[in-house]
Amino acid sequence: MRHSITIDRASYEIDPSVDISDLKAELESAVRSGGQFVSIVVVRDRLLDVLITPGLTVRIETTQARGLEAVPALEDSPVQVFDEFDEFDDL
Repeated sequence: MRHSITIDRASYEIDPSVDISDLKAELESAVRSGGQFVSIVVVRDRLLDVLITPGLTVRIETTQARGLEAVPALEDSPVQVFDEFDEFDDL
């Protein structure tokens, strides 16, 4: 599973080591208290300190982690060449 967090309009991928249930509890606690900073570990070893307030829009999205998708080799299908100037050959 992959998780991302959107704070207002900025989105960040949450580090896989973060416990999402604990993060949600921290966010809810910050809102109940009227506002406080919450530290969120995101990918690439970055740490966000976000002031969570009752008026701030925060969304956590969960998606399935997908493996590498198979990409057909060029040899499997013929390569089509398109000359965009073909229509002007008659001039």
